[in-house]
Amino acid sequence: MLAYDTSPQPTPPFQQALAMMIVSGMLDHVDLMVLAADVTGQLLFINQQAEDVLGVSRAELAALNYTLLMPAWSHFLLMKTAIPTANADKVWRGELALLTSSGQEVPVRLQVLAHRQASDSPIIHLLFAHSVAGERRKEQALTRAKQVAEMSSEVRGQFLHNIANQVRKPMLELRRNLTTLLQISTLDKEQSELLQRSLGQVATVLRFVDDVVNYVRNDEV
Repeated sequence: MLAYDTSPQPTPPFQQALAMMIVSGMLDHVDLMVLAADVTGQLLFINQQAEDVLGVSRAELAALNYTLLMPAWSHFLLMKTAIPTANADKVWRGELALLTSSGQEVPVRLQVLAHRQASDSPIIHLLFAHSVAGERRKEQALTRAKQVAEMSSEVRGQFLHNIANQVRKPMLELRRNLTTLLQISTLDKEQSELLQRSLGQVATVLRFVDDVVNYVRNDEV
């Protein structure tokens, strides 16, 4: 008659530590999404933060592979780069995205840790994900604000340019007329001086117009 050893087999230290953290709820109090999976991608654990952000309950884990929580475009990077690198170097860091239960993408800064207790023991993958959705929203808001500012600057510049042109044309015409009048020999000294002063004022206005146009050009650059 064969005798079978039915006593519990010792659990490797890493799995013991992970199990202890899960049971004690330690991983539910970190500001990161934490997922644990076996080498096939079958989810073994998600913490409270991941549940809240992704809208997935722990009761659903048996039916979930972690690739189902990632958009299709990320699968190639995950399977061809992240997982092999983690398996070889124990860790991979990069940016990917997770999917909520409603299909919304959540950009994350991701760390994938691979642990193998012994050469013949299975690999456990731990995924630590920090949402960068807030950072992305800030970046998008800054980009929109910059675009609005550029459009506003362009509109202001075009307005000033149009005004400058509208002022320049009559000023040039007035300068030509005043110059023509100065050439009349019958003008007395007082009339000549008045025309000279008028020409000086016209020149001042034209210099101002040129300054406005140059300002607009430099602002556009």
